[in-house]
Amino acid sequence: MDQNDVSGFGDRLMNFLTIKGMCVINKKSKYNQLNDRQVELLIEYLSVSISSLMKFWMSNSQMAINELDDSFEMIFKNGINNLIGAKS
Repeated sequence: MDQNDVSGFGDRLMNFLTIKGMCVINKKSKYNQLNDRQVELLIEYLSVSISSLMKFWMSNSQMAINELDDSFEMIFKNGINNLIGAKS
């Protein structure tokens, strides 16, 4: 697989994960109170997070894509505290 194949795959995966994250935002009523600026910041946060997670995943070939997807969804939906089992 050459660099263009990897880059193309990375772009498609990032697009998929961004769309999935946006579906969560659109379905959850708790995001309805966000103003336009807050939505922009959330989208930026998602984009940067997804990009970093993809780089991590690509450098850890033993990690299954399902594990990455499940972890991203858990963090996004429930926050970092939920991932580490911390009490609010």
